[in-house]
Amino acid sequence: MNNSSEAVLIFTERGAAQLKQVEHARGAPVVLRVRVTGGGCAGFQYVLSLEDPKVMEKNSEDICITQAGVSAVTDKRSLAYIQGSTIDYQETLMMSQFVILNPNSDGQCSCGSSFQIKS
Repeated sequence: MNNSSEAVLIFTERGAAQLKQVEHARGAPVVLRVRVTGGGCAGFQYVLSLEDPKVMEKNSEDICITQAGVSAVTDKRSLAYIQGSTIDYQETLMMSQFVILNPNSDGQCSCGSSFQIKS
């Protein structure tokens, strides 16, 4: 796994605070894994998961980003679609979740579950 000091993904204060809160509730470190897969109405989907860094499956293609005392990991293929994105945490009446604010996205489907890339 490669460690990166570059700002390839950036946590907002709210995103970092929520990940720290999850770690506190679990009593153990947590890594936010961010992947991009094909699918959805607009072509691509984000797949986010919380993983224990001690037991998570490590891949030589993984890139670890540590910022504001929290960590995220992504793979090289996904990074091509999310380079420079911001990881935020949003709460509404309908949901509470980490979200990716992607400057490379050209739009998303009406339900917000998938996105397309600028051509």
